[in-house]
Amino acid sequence: MTGFDKQMFATSLGQNALPPFGGGQCAHFVREALEAAGADTTGHPVSAKDWGPTLFQAGFTVVTDVPYVAELGDVVVIQPTSRNLARPGLSARETAA
Repeated sequence: MTGFDKQMFATSLGQNALPPFGGGQCAHFVREALEAAGADTTGHPVSAKDWGPTLFQAGFTVVTDVPYVAELGDVVVIQPTSRNLARPGLSARETAA
């Protein structure tokens, strides 16, 4: 992805979202880190579960590798489940696996 600084993304997450893991504001902290790293998040949604199109627009792609091995800069969109309808979220990779 052109112009995206993975290290800046990780640094921003580490400085702002951790600890204690965002306190339910994952989308906010991931958005700030994306922007700090050079990603365009114009028109971003509020709910983390709806971030897929914004991430595609910014140059992210779907990873279909099995098994999945997280890499620096990865962002995972977590959809709600029947047990957790109110708390879907975003998970971002702050450090290399």
